[in-house]
Amino acid sequence: MSKKISYATRDFAGLREELVNLTTQYYPDLVKNTNDASIFSVLLDLNAAVTDNLHLNIDRSIQETVLQYAQQRSSIYNIARTYGL
Repeated sequence: MSKKISYATRDFAGLREELVNLTTQYYPDLVKNTNDASIFSVLLDLNAAVTDNLHLNIDRSIQETVLQYAQQRSSIYNIARTYGL
């Protein structure tokens, strides 16, 4: 039994939906209630929010390594130094 996790979902709502689907499919005896008032829902929201924040930070870090999209002056200088300018 392999668990297929899609890494293409990048927003909070999509991440939360995937977490709900994963837990209801693979752990039905553990989680019986996934409505918004349950403690489990709070934990899912927290997990989805942390993942969403990590995706944002990764995207910003990668953005600063490309000359066309870099916004910080130090990143532009580092890229120029790399190219020998």
